[in-house]
Amino acid sequence: QAVFIVRFYQGDRHGKFLYRRGASRRAKGWGKSPMLAAQAIGEFAGPVLFDGWDADGLPVGKPWLTPWEQIAACSEDQTGNTYSAVYSMLADSPALDDFRIDLGRTKAFLRDKPGCVIEPVTSSAGSREGQLIPAAVLDETHLWLQSNGGKRLAAVLRRNLGKTGGRSLESTNAFCPGERSVAEDTHR
Repeated sequence: QAVFIVRFYQGDRHGKFLYRRGASRRAKGWGKSPMLAAQAIGEFAGPVLFDGWDADGLPVGKPWLTPWEQIAACSEDQTGNTYSAVYSMLADSPALDDFRIDLGRTKAFLRDKPGCVIEPVTSSAGSREGQLIPAAVLDETHLWLQSNGGKRLAAVLRRNLGKTGGRSLESTNAFCPGERSVAEDTHR
């Protein structure tokens, strides 16, 4: 998991990310959702953007100016896979005070930055259109199909990410070949 995240955050010598999208296809129980939850917290409150080099030649990070992390799935229950891990990781954590996070059962906010949120979202793609999100988690994409709105949601999220230079991470179990799920499309 650590190697996967390190590779996802790899940058060139100018600090530009090498990857705008990442996908983890693993068996049930591997820990995909907790890994994505940790990454979501980092995107929300941490210094994940390149901000130059320090005196020792090491990269320096800065946080997003207006972080808005969406944890997406085709159903509310599925978004709980990742958001419940976000909640568990932050509850009773010093990060709540360190980063001034207001943690709720359904969303987390930055106290000093209105509109900065980690929120679960589902397949009502029309309500997501045009949102300026810098980061998104697409969870269980082997279940995201044309018939349940998953493919449209993925397209909307990716367009929205493109407006901010944002990036997404996708998690999935093995997809069923021929269903044309988002996970299958990503694999191709």
